[in-house]
Amino acid sequence: SDAVVSTIDFDSANFSYYPNPVKTSITIDATNNVEEIEVFNMLGQRVITQRPNQTNPRLEMGNLEAGVYLMKVSINGASKTFQVIKE
Repeated sequence: SDAVVSTIDFDSANFSYYPNPVKTSITIDATNNVEEIEVFNMLGQRVITQRPNQTNPRLEMGNLEAGVYLMKVSINGASKTFQVIKE
């Protein structure tokens, strides 16, 4: 039989982030360690890479220009991208 691969879903019970819109920093709450956070601007350029390896990392965004960003969060080898607004 196939090995069971542990999967994680990014539903609101397991994963949340706040505040959004963000002024200075964004906090992530997850039940599993967040392996990597990448933030991209709307041109597709990566502006932040962080490998926190903890369940509730804080991401400093105060030095980014105001606008819309994509935050790609990786947990347990799965990743999902969220839209974040920087004020």
